[in-house]
Amino acid sequence: IGTRTNSGNIYQDYFSGLIDDARIYNRALSDAEIQELYLEDSLSAGLVAHYPFEGNANDASGNGNNGAENGGITYATGVDGQAASFDGSSKVLASNPFGASSSPIEITVSAWINTQTTKYRAGIVAQHAACGGNGPNRFYMQIAGHSNDRNVWAHTYSGGNNIYVDSDSVDDGQWHHLVLKQDDTNVYLYVDNNLLGSTEYSLSGTVDPDINLSIGGFPITSCSPHDNFEGLIDEVRIYNRSLSTTEIQQLYTISAPTPNVAPTASITASSTTGRSPLTVTLGDL
Repeated sequence: IGTRTNSGNIYQDYFSGLIDDARIYNRALSDAEIQELYLEDSLSAGLVAHYPFEGNANDASGNGNNGAENGGITYATGVDGQAASFDGSSKVLASNPFGASSSPIEITVSAWINTQTTKYRAGIVAQHAACGGNGPNRFYMQIAGHSNDRNVWAHTYSGGNNIYVDSDSVDDGQWHHLVLKQDDTNVYLYVDNNLLGSTEYSLSGTVDPDINLSIGGFPITSCSPHDNFEGLIDEVRIYNRSLSTTEIQQLYTISAPTPNVAPTASITASSTTGRSPLTVTLGDL
């Protein structure tokens, strides 16, 4: 690797630069597999924090921004391995993953959620120094609403403006994939690989770099328990760049739960006697 040999087995034509993650297969990969290899590396670019919640709140991005469990957090089956289970009074706190800069930047925040109870408002992932209100904060995603119409709110702050995009209700006890994306012109909200809305704006103003990251609620201690999430959260990823539509689709695909398949039956009988053994084939339940 990094050179080749000639017919005399002499090394020549040395490469100058960086090489990483070299893989060799004894078969021809499909186009889809080659794309998956590309996206696998692509999804690591700009990843500043990753919380897979495999029995702890450690950061798997390699940046060491491990979370601290606050309250009664347990672990249960998630979309990929285990998930963190929040009881409505607990949350995970970690340091600001974006560094000391106070300038708004492009970001992407991804999380899987499964609500266990209906609440008026519940923070999911936030770097926000209020209980769902306004201010010079980086972002938050929360469930909010009245009656049975509780939607996801995606909020970012730029130039004194608070940007909101909301979705249809996801407060249904099922797994849902949420993505908040902010580039230099728009804020986007994706739910289950569908773009549900966007709001135009421009990166300007300042944000407070001293605000912590919180999962399962908001970072400040003055928020009441009704601001905390109750249910399961899994595979939280935070990027310091705006992911492409293809990359967001890949994030959804690699962890999407396998849907239940309705049972099917096929019946075979003799055309002459009608008395052949009955054959019934059931699909997966």
